[in-house]
Amino acid sequence: MYFLMDILYYPGVPGLFVGSVMSAVLSTISSIQSAAAAIFWEDWLKGFFKKMPAEKQTMITKGLVVLFGAAGTGLAFFMATVGGTVIQVGLAFIGASVGPLLGLFLLGSVFPWSNWIGAIVGGLTGLAFPLWISFGSLINKPPVNYLPTDITNCTNYLNITAKWASTTPVPTIASEGLNGLYSISYQYNGCIGMATVVVVGLIVSFLTGAEKIEDADPKLMMPIFDWLFCCLPRKCSRALSCGIDYDKTKEMRKKGEDFFPPESDEFVEKENGIVNESATIESSRL
Repeated sequence: MYFLMDILYYPGVPGLFVGSVMSAVLSTISSIQSAAAAIFWEDWLKGFFKKMPAEKQTMITKGLVVLFGAAGTGLAFFMATVGGTVIQVGLAFIGASVGPLLGLFLLGSVFPWSNWIGAIVGGLTGLAFPLWISFGSLINKPPVNYLPTDITNCTNYLNITAKWASTTPVPTIASEGLNGLYSISYQYNGCIGMATVVVVGLIVSFLTGAEKIEDADPKLMMPIFDWLFCCLPRKCSRALSCGIDYDKTKEMRKKGEDFFPPESDEFVEKENGIVNESATIESSRL
C-alpha cells in the first residue's frame, strides 16, 4: 500500500488494487466455507437425516455456511487481541495437528508392540499438549530476554551523543515453571506432538497389553533403523529393529511369497491349503 499510495499514486489505481485483492480473498473464503459446510453435512449430519427432502438439506447447508462465516469473523476479532502475527498462530496450530499424525504413523510402522489403545491415547495426548503450549503462550505472553546493547568499543560515533553511547544493562528475566514451557517456539509444536504420541503410545501399549512381535507383518513395518544404521553389526541392527527379521521378508518378496503372521486367518488358510494339496497328491498316488 505504501508503494501504491506514495510512489505509484495515480487516481483510481489504489481503488482498483484494493478491489482486486478483496475480490480474490472473498472468492477464496466463500469456496472454503461452502466446502466446509458440505463436508460437515456429509460426514456428520447426513446420517441422522437420511429421509430429509433435498430442499431442507440445501437450507441446512446454507445455514452452516453462515455459521462458519460468523465463526471466522469472530476468530478474526479474537486474533486482534492476541499477541503475535496471524502466520505465527496459524503455523502453531498446523504444527500441533500435523505432528501427531506423523507420530501415529511412526508408532504403527516402527514399533510392533503398539496397540489401538496406545494409538488413541497417544494421539489425543500428542494433540492436546502442543495446543496447550500454544494457547498458554498466546494468553500468558511469557517474558522475552533481549541481548544487551553495547557500543563502547565503536570508533565512529557519527552523530551519536554520549547519552546513546552509554551502556545500559538489560535485566534478565528467568523463565521458570510454566513460563519456561510457554516460551518454547511455535516452530517446535510438530516435533513435540510427534514425540508425545510415540512416547505416550508405547507406555500405554505396554500397560494395556502390548502386541506380540510374532503377530506383526514385516511388510507393514518400516526398517528405519536399518536405513539409518546400515553399518552396525547384525545383532545390534536386529535389536534396533525390535526383533523383526526384515531379511526374511526381502527373501520372501524375491520368491513372490506372502508373509502372514501365525494364528492369523490368512496363515491358517494357507496351511490348510498346503495340507489339502498334499492330501490330494497322496490320494492320487494311491
